[in-house]
Amino acid sequence: MLRKLLILLLSVSALLAAGAEKVLVWEATSPKLPGKVFLAGAVHVGRAAWYPLDSAYDKALKASSAVYFEIYKPDPQQVIASCTRYGIFPQGKRLSDISGMDNFRKISNFMLTNNSPLAGEALERMRPWFLTIETAGMYLRKHPDLSQDFGFEAVFTTNIGDRPGFSLESIDLQFRTMSSISDIASMRLLMEGVNDFKSAGRDLERIMGAVTTGKTEDLTLLNNEIAFKHPEFYQKLFADRNKRMAGLIYDLMKKKQTVFVLVGAGHFVGRDNILELLREKGCTTIQLDKTGKKGDIRPR
Repeated sequence: MLRKLLILLLSVSALLAAGAEKVLVWEATSPKLPGKVFLAGAVHVGRAAWYPLDSAYDKALKASSAVYFEIYKPDPQQVIASCTRYGIFPQGKRLSDISGMDNFRKISNFMLTNNSPLAGEALERMRPWFLTIETAGMYLRKHPDLSQDFGFEAVFTTNIGDRPGFSLESIDLQFRTMSSISDIASMRLLMEGVNDFKSAGRDLERIMGAVTTGKTEDLTLLNNEIAFKHPEFYQKLFADRNKRMAGLIYDLMKKKQTVFVLVGAGHFVGRDNILELLREKGCTTIQLDKTGKKGDIRPR
């Protein structure tokens, strides 16, 4: 009888654990290393309704002595310089050379219809990867409820307190990585957005949905779709960067410290994700449960 009761209690506990709501934060430790890292999945734009965040985020942040971002407080002048350096064709090369005139006309009409300032010769000079960024900006301009001010990077930057902030990457590295994607591969991604602009909204909602639910299934499906349809894009923007960031995060665990790391949520799902790479190094990663209580992290 006692054995049956114990089995029943264990079964109930397992069901409760399986049903617990999560936040996009994982605790990473290693039996071989003295440090601990809290890994938080960021979304670059957000909604005011998300805040204040669940207090599980507060607990992880308060336990940490430093915060690492992909880029901490990016310098706008450096961003402009990198856009100019990597986002514009050299003299003698034009967008229509890559796209063909039929697709160039489609792109031009798309920009005009969506009130983009890029047209004519200015459009001809833009590399296709840079125009994929512009299409994302168009979507945000049409949806004022979405803002970078409510994205996790901006909010956590203003909630960092007296902790030091650091960058895992540089602005130059991020733009150089984007520009290393072939123009042909970038053109395929651009034309997908031009031909089905609504897909940007669908994909963004799938990403942002994970913030409120803590579930990663939609993020995994989205990353798998990208890897299948745009393998070069996925390899360079996700897989290669994941390996580099996982190495840096592992090095942080070599010191006796607890730190908070905030990078794009897509880096924690799909092939060669950061969590998987850390586990391959012998680390344990545990996703944190929601507390169900509001914390203090909110836009300032």
